[in-house]
Amino acid sequence: MSEETPATRVIDLRIRTIGGHEYVLPLPEDRPELRQLFTAFVNRAAMASQGKPNLVELPLEGGEAACTIAVDQIVSIESSPPVLLQLEQPVEAAAAQPAAQQPVEHAPAPTLRRPEVVVIDDFLGVDENTDMVAYALRERDRFEPGTVEGKAHPARHNSVVMNFTHSAHSNLLVNRLLIWFPTVARALGHEAFPLKAIESQLTASNDGDFYGAHMDTDGSKPDDRVIACVYYFFREPRGFSGGDLRVYDTLDYGGEIRRAESFQSIQPVNNRLVAFTARTFHELRPIRCPSKAFEDSRFAMTNWIHRADNPDPAARFGWGHFHAGTIPRAFQGWSSLR
Repeated sequence: MSEETPATRVIDLRIRTIGGHEYVLPLPEDRPELRQLFTAFVNRAAMASQGKPNLVELPLEGGEAACTIAVDQIVSIESSPPVLLQLEQPVEAAAAQPAAQQPVEHAPAPTLRRPEVVVIDDFLGVDENTDMVAYALRERDRFEPGTVEGKAHPARHNSVVMNFTHSAHSNLLVNRLLIWFPTVARALGHEAFPLKAIESQLTASNDGDFYGAHMDTDGSKPDDRVIACVYYFFREPRGFSGGDLRVYDTLDYGGEIRRAESFQSIQPVNNRLVAFTARTFHELRPIRCPSKAFEDSRFAMTNWIHRADNPDPAARFGWGHFHAGTIPRAFQGWSSLR
């Protein structure tokens, strides 16, 4: 084996935390965050006594998202393939620099923010919901392993139909969503904006499936996704448990957003739609399906609402949806988690 091989390896980290939680993250062996994680883990007691921050940020999705971990909550770190690091004590690095030259760090205190989440129950009619389930079962052969940016990723394990946007069942849900859009957008703190597109993806999650904490966009592009909407549907009585949606609070470091440890948990209730801003850390918790049968899966249609760069009256969506009337807040089935 050449000497270059270790530097190019991808290390799969399995991080177990207090409470039985587990996170699987890939990280190239030559990334500095790998050393930072193990160094902080080894020296967590000393760092706590010195009042130093105990948060480690690990990149996700090629650096377009991040996972922030509190090292004092970590029970163990498993690496595959195994990796050996020569770890340095923080005090040794500080001693190497004269005291007069040591920089004084003034880390700003982060602001904890709880993102708005909109929950709408009974989103479709009973017959429409039943037909959505029947459609997913009929299309079983079209499902393929879920990917992140077109590539397999250890933080995601479920099945998807990628080219689902132009199907009749996608159009059914999108047209219903357009009616709700003005109310949902404003509840999430967005001013009225013209729509460029609504993107749809159909997923099936079965025994052991999950999707680790991530954001659907980092907001760096003007036509990025703005709002994410997840519609849940499945057979009754349901043959699975778990699969809750965790929507994490964020730590705002003056514009730099990191994931907090606190979160809201929303259950996947049949015929329920959940909406939140796309730049929100969220996670699909592991699903348990004893039968492992496809028909007992938890199905979901995820719709991402894209903002248009410029208003276009001739566009499919235009601005008309903001003049179609607003659904009263007291409408049965509407709730907003605060």
